[in-house]
Formats: sequence, structure tokens, C-alpha cells
Amino acid sequence: MTGNIPRNIAKEMQQHEQSKSLGPTEKNLYRIWQSNASPYSQKVISFMNYKAIAYKKIQATQQEIEWIKTAVGQSIVPVMMSPAEEVMQDSTPIMALLEARFPEILTIPEDQRLAFIMWLIEDFSDEYMIRMVVHTRWGKEEGQIIGSHRIARTITFGSSNVDTQTLAPVIRKSQLGFDQHLGLSDGVRQNMD
Repeated sequence: MTGNIPRNIAKEMQQHEQSKSLGPTEKNLYRIWQSNASPYSQKVISFMNYKAIAYKKIQATQQEIEWIKTAVGQSIVPVMMSPAEEVMQDSTPIMALLEARFPEILTIPEDQRLAFIMWLIEDFSDEYMIRMVVHTRWGKEEGQIIGSHRIARTITFGSSNVDTQTLAPVIRKSQLGFDQHLGLSDGVRQNMD
């Protein structure tokens, strides 16, 4: 886009900038760079809500992805920064660290047998259930169109130099590339259905 920035984009740019900075009463907040389309981001946010940990969400836009790549070596969410500016990545280690720092509300059972079962379910959910997420989001053309536009809209939030309509097909193509990596053949997809 050239010329004046549309009012809605200018408002988004302002909202995004405000979300990144901490006000005088927010110095003890954790910050989480996240995407509403990321199940791992939602996992951490749900965990923090349950444990009543104060945080501030930052949308993982195009601008933020460059910072994320520098901070953790890849463009992935969620990424969390503690009030002491420690940068953490990956939902499971983030949650384990926060469990230790905020023990008032326990999420890991004290009984080692129950803790083992909990970690087994957690690992299964992280490592296998993602196949079902990818299948249900990207397995049919309608889901591909909706999902790619939703992610493109997140990435272009507050940006006047990238068009959602242009970015969505690129995202769709990249997401479909995960099928082979996740073992999602037509036969596996039929079994999942």
C-alpha cells in the first residue's frame, strides 16, 4: 500500500505497539508472543490463567517474527519473556519453569505415579494430537482457506506493507508441507475421520 495508511491499520499499529511495552504498573508481567491460531500458545495461556500468573499477550506479527528468530533461533510461538527478561520458548519447558516459580496452585501431581501419567498425557497431546489439529485445520480445502487467511491476518496485524490476500496462499502452501513430516497420508486422514 502506498499513500495514507487506512485508519483501521493505523489503529492496529498503535494497539500492537502498546501491547509490546510495559506501563509503570506492568513491570512484573510476563510477556507472551503468541498467535491465536497456535495450539501451543493457547496451552500456555490457559495454564497461566489457571495459575493466575499475570501476563501480557503480544501478537506474533510480521515485525515480531524477526525478533523471535533472533531471540530463539526460529520463527515459532509461543515465546515468553519473564519480568527479568529471560526468554523462554516451547510450551512444555515454559510450563515446567512456571510451575516451579508459582507453586501456590499445583498442576503436577505430587504422587510420582500420577505425575508420570500426567506427563505421558501431556507428551501424547503435544506430539501426537498435533496430527489431528493439522488434519482438521488443513485436511479439507475450506479449512485451508479459512486457516491460511486467519494466520495471514494475524501476521499482517498493524502492517500496511503486506496484504492478507497475497500472504494467505503462501501460508496455505507452507502448512500443507507438514503433512509428510507428520505422516498424514490419505489413508491416515481417512482413519482419523
